[in-house]
Amino acid sequence: MLLGRGCGAEAGREIGVDREEVVREFERYLRLERDLSPHTVRAYLTDVNSLLDHTGGDVEGLDIGVLREWLAGQHAAGKARATLARRTACARTFTAYCHRRGWLQTDSGLLLGSAKSPRTLPSVLDQRQAEAVLEAPATGDPKELRDQALLELLYATGVRVSELCALDVDDVDRERNIIRVLGKGRKERSVPFGVPALRALDRWCIHGRPLWMRAGSGPALFLGYGVVASMRGPCGGSCMRGWPRWKGHRTWGRMGYGTARRRICSKVGPIFVVFRSFSGMRL
Repeated sequence: MLLGRGCGAEAGREIGVDREEVVREFERYLRLERDLSPHTVRAYLTDVNSLLDHTGGDVEGLDIGVLREWLAGQHAAGKARATLARRTACARTFTAYCHRRGWLQTDSGLLLGSAKSPRTLPSVLDQRQAEAVLEAPATGDPKELRDQALLELLYATGVRVSELCALDVDDVDRERNIIRVLGKGRKERSVPFGVPALRALDRWCIHGRPLWMRAGSGPALFLGYGVVASMRGPCGGSCMRGWPRWKGHRTWGRMGYGTARRRICSKVGPIFVVFRSFSGMRL
């Protein structure tokens, strides 16, 4: 029997707290109330189970000393700072939830310090490298048309690869040059794109996508196997033709969008403007 279900915290402590039921309730809270992604839910549950393993399954024993001891053990085990930051956030969320449910007398997670992960700017493609990727001549093969449209749209909008590959045909507003994407936390936003991306999209939709459509294709904008692999694999796929092996292949689109895409005219000719952006500009 759980604490806080019509019996109050004092009565609940006499009965005890079932660990498995607490974890199930916490998972339900993360999925239904917080609406977190499945990946985040899995990570938080892994962290919570690690924390409860440290306490021997004693939910009521989660005081600030135990939390700090657990995090210190994680640090001693060589966990990355980003992992420690996530586990600190998870501990805070878990103790706050347990306190609201009456399973803890106090929210000990409030006393935890902020463990911040290091944030550094990754490398980005320079103008020459970006043009080599985006302006590589296509042979008209459907895969090349698709990959070229993917790259142009990724570079023009700065959206995440997962958001880009999840687009449906109706998510593209050609009259206003806008795409509607569903991002983290299931939040929808509209992102504008330019003429080069629109032209690449039209070539794919007119000359490429119809050739790959099947009865069960559905409304997906980018069809075919290996869409994500083509976008993320180092030098993999026709969309990476002529691109030297480069350590930033996973972030070049979002970072490049914020650093080297827009041109302005001046007396000395077109120049590339550098925008202040950590994770890719979002308009």
